[in-house]
Amino acid sequence: MADIQGQQRRLQETMQRLMADCDSKRIRPLSKSVFLCQAKCCDSGASQEAWQQCLERCSVPLQQSKQVVESEIAQFQHRLQQCAQGCQQEAQNTIQDKQIAQTDQAAIDKVQAKHGSCITACFDEHMKIVPTMTKRIDDNLKKIKAP
Repeated sequence: MADIQGQQRRLQETMQRLMADCDSKRIRPLSKSVFLCQAKCCDSGASQEAWQQCLERCSVPLQQSKQVVESEIAQFQHRLQQCAQGCQQEAQNTIQDKQIAQTDQAAIDKVQAKHGSCITACFDEHMKIVPTMTKRIDDNLKKIKAP
């Protein structure tokens, strides 16, 4: 169990670094452009409706960038969750197929160890995906033009 927690922590730290990197290299510079664009909207003597439209138009790239990141992270989490559910289903099937009794601690320990190995493999496989996902996020963020 401690190994699984270590894997979770390692994956969480990796994802936090990914988010911090996206934020500093792409999101914040884009945010600055959005704010500057919105400031220009305030300088115009346009009607309130035109001013609102200008503000909204300026914020579109930032909304797009957040959507790119959130979508990729959600897909990643979904795939990891599916892998973990597969491990859980495999453990349950083993218990049912072999009709392991709740009192057979040795057999249960064996199933739990196999489950733990399966979960660890899920984390390992998904750690390998992070660089590709990071590149995909960065490539998609580069395509978003500042206002």
